[in-house]
Amino acid sequence: MKREIIDAANAELKKIMDWFEGNKECFESLDLKLHDVSYYCYTEFETDFPFINKQGWDMFDEFCNTEYDFMIETFAEDDLNYVEKHIGRTSSFYLYDDDIIEFKGKYGNEFNWEYMLYNFVNENGYNDTIPDITAEGKIDETDKYLNDCEANLDYIIKDMYNEITKKYVGVVKMYEYIKEFKKNQVENFKDFCQGYEDDLKYTYEMECINNFMNYIEETYGEIYLGKGEN
Repeated sequence: MKREIIDAANAELKKIMDWFEGNKECFESLDLKLHDVSYYCYTEFETDFPFINKQGWDMFDEFCNTEYDFMIETFAEDDLNYVEKHIGRTSSFYLYDDDIIEFKGKYGNEFNWEYMLYNFVNENGYNDTIPDITAEGKIDETDKYLNDCEANLDYIIKDMYNEITKKYVGVVKMYEYIKEFKKNQVENFKDFCQGYEDDLKYTYEMECINNFMNYIEETYGEIYLGKGEN
């Protein structure tokens, strides 16, 4: 096998590894629990939203359901395939478009390049012999079948980086969406509640005005209200 072919393939594999390392946090576990909002509801909600609180409405549950549905709709509009791969019986999960990168494909917080890169070629390359890849993410030059891997080496050099990063860019977008939402979750929740609070406050004020006017009319009669004869 020509040296320049091996070097070119290794260079492309390095680009792929760099891309995944640069987006590493997107492939860690996460969850959708809004712990900050839950704490806010327990400590400050009653003071900030007295009218809603008086109604006894479960705004936290309403907020979670509404925002989850909106998130799914947003992903669908952006043509992002949303898949939760839960870790055991916990609420933590991974975001993936497919099953190539599984938890078993990582050692602790490190990517298992030998496992991942081989499977990338196997799943997306040509129907040809797959070159062995080392733990360092390089073509294994001791592979005795390496000369039979020319087609897939050509795939690695010409197409693999673009295809793989395009496939997983959805994971990055979904992760960033969730991360940004959780970062601003309390403010988002307050904005969500404010409209309900304003409506309830307005209704309460109108009821107070109507009750007052009814009281005046019943107590002093229509003349006081300017409805009687001069």
